[in-house]
Amino acid sequence: GVAVEVSMPARLLETPERYAQAVAVARALGATRARVALLSGRRYESFTTANDWHAFRTMWRDTLVRMRPEFDRHAFAIGLENHKDWLAPELID
Repeated sequence: GVAVEVSMPARLLETPERYAQAVAVARALGATRARVALLSGRRYESFTTANDWHAFRTMWRDTLVRMRPEFDRHAFAIGLENHKDWLAPELID
């Protein structure tokens, strides 16, 4: 079989409505999973202070935890891209 993957903008993970719509479109295209980059660019290029990075990381951690029931409800695999920005313990958290 063939697995179709789409790239999904991170903002579509922020609300149940956006996520449901994105999943519906992805499934209509035949996708079985999506990949998402939470950060466009590398953190050392995108943030001027450690506090800015920590605020961004906290916002996404809280968003992903809050959205977990939606991810489970739709049963659509999402892979978070990581380009040397998130340490393994940060991803696990």
